[in-house]
Amino acid sequence: MKSLSKKYVLRKNHLLSLVLLLCTFSMVHTQNSTQFTRQQWLEDLNWVTKTLRDKHPDIFYRISKDDFERTVAQAEQKIRNSHFEEECLTAIRQVVASLRDGHTSLNANNLQGYSDIFPVRLYEFTDGIFITGIAEEHAKYIGSRVIKIGQLSAEEAFKRAGTLAYADNDFYKKEQVPLIVITCKLTYGLGITETAKKLPLLIETVDGMEDEIVLFAVTPTGANNILRGMDIGPEGIPFASAFTGREKESPLFLKHLDGNHNYWFEHDNEHKAMYVQFNLIRHQQNESFEKFYQRMFEYFDYNADNIDKFILDLRFNDGGNGPMVLPFINEIIKRENINRLGHLYTLIGRRSFSAAVLLVAEMMLHTQTLLVGEPTGAAQNMFSDMVNRGTLPNSGATLFVSSEYFNIVWPAGKNSIIPPHYPAPFSSSDFFSGADPALEAIFTDGVKAVETVLHANGPKPALNFFNEINYDWGVHKNELNITPFTFPISAKYNFESAVNNMGYDYMNQNKMEEARFAFELNVKVFPNSFNGWDSYAEYFMRTGDNPAAIQYYKKSLELNPDNENAVKMIAQLEKMMNMESKQ
Repeated sequence: MKSLSKKYVLRKNHLLSLVLLLCTFSMVHTQNSTQFTRQQWLEDLNWVTKTLRDKHPDIFYRISKDDFERTVAQAEQKIRNSHFEEECLTAIRQVVASLRDGHTSLNANNLQGYSDIFPVRLYEFTDGIFITGIAEEHAKYIGSRVIKIGQLSAEEAFKRAGTLAYADNDFYKKEQVPLIVITCKLTYGLGITETAKKLPLLIETVDGMEDEIVLFAVTPTGANNILRGMDIGPEGIPFASAFTGREKESPLFLKHLDGNHNYWFEHDNEHKAMYVQFNLIRHQQNESFEKFYQRMFEYFDYNADNIDKFILDLRFNDGGNGPMVLPFINEIIKRENINRLGHLYTLIGRRSFSAAVLLVAEMMLHTQTLLVGEPTGAAQNMFSDMVNRGTLPNSGATLFVSSEYFNIVWPAGKNSIIPPHYPAPFSSSDFFSGADPALEAIFTDGVKAVETVLHANGPKPALNFFNEINYDWGVHKNELNITPFTFPISAKYNFESAVNNMGYDYMNQNKMEEARFAFELNVKVFPNSFNGWDSYAEYFMRTGDNPAAIQYYKKSLELNPDNENAVKMIAQLEKMMNMESKQ
């Protein structure tokens, strides 16, 4: 237990949500846009680059040395060619963001000019970028699809804003980008807008008509609730949201994202489910986390006969104090009526980050949970425990750098995400109608692991199920899109070898159709497995399809040039085909 706690040393003052608050929203307005010279900005850039090299535990963990040096050179060029200071700050921030370390960040809260925002909430759904909240005067545009942001297409603006996101992977970028793109001076520094004072949006309304809105910079005067949820506006600004303050009732997952509920639960009698939303791993002012989960489990135990599903929602949880969750997990483990495959679910998404991801990893290791939603904002391996490494010599911005490496997966790897067992991303129609695709999939008993289908029904149904749910997230092509197995410790390798052996068993029984489904499933789940492709090639060789066999042996050889069996079989098959062509 002692070593486990060490993995979770995520100090309260190191919460990424706080860093985002400071870095993105809490600077005051500038009076002089030419306060520093280009040479001074170059000195700041050099200081940042040197500090990152000297202080980061492994600066080239997710970026190559060449790519990092190229990013620094590009930043130097941008500063030398800059016309206004916002370009210089964004160039330096791009260098910090290029590390793909969500806990290393540039805190510019003591610079002037970055508290102003454009009063709109945007969200990237599966079918585009939409307005989920906006200044009250433009309330009629809620639900509109965004075509252009400033001078760029909405997609290009989001891509450009992503270069400033402090994120381990592209999914946490998706969480941060809507906040970056409405920060006036960052948007201006990126060249998305022509000025930091106004933001034109070209939209397609819910009626299918094109229209243009022009939003002007405003300064939030209250708490930055805009850091929470999917449609909430900042305090002090009249704001209309998709559900908040309107006649529509908020769906379950949006009910308590106001900053006052770090954790809460509700018993859904209709579906015999207990829904627990855990939004921040910190104690609430009115109830400690320990008292909360004790009260919750007491309720569960008393009503266990009417609860068939236990759902833990971490989709809005971006971290906190990790050791707090260990007793909570123990309470789940010791309740067999919760800790059952097909009855315990953990909802994950782009905002699941930091200590929340470590909670997901522990749930995967020690319970029979199934993950539903989107990939997490980080993987089980990450850098954290941020340390203030000082201020830039001229601008005075503060650089925070991770000091520790955390890993809770075996064998260690450089994966960027934890994918779900069952994909359930939001489309715009889902969101604006109040539907929750994750809960709907759970309530209809659609959530399974591919492994479960394989063992219950065989390779063909498992392959069909995999094809049905293997959602293309559009990023991280080298990683699995879904988790096909239920237990992560060496499960990848056990699953791969088990399916491979299953294919050979079927071939030895002359059940060639079943063999093909098994081998095909293996290469789809593990496309980078040279052995999987080698076995798939052997299936085609045995069935007499030599061209296909050669094709897949060559694929295996590409993945492992030392695969002597593939070299030998390619030579034999090509010789055989040449002889046949001469007859």
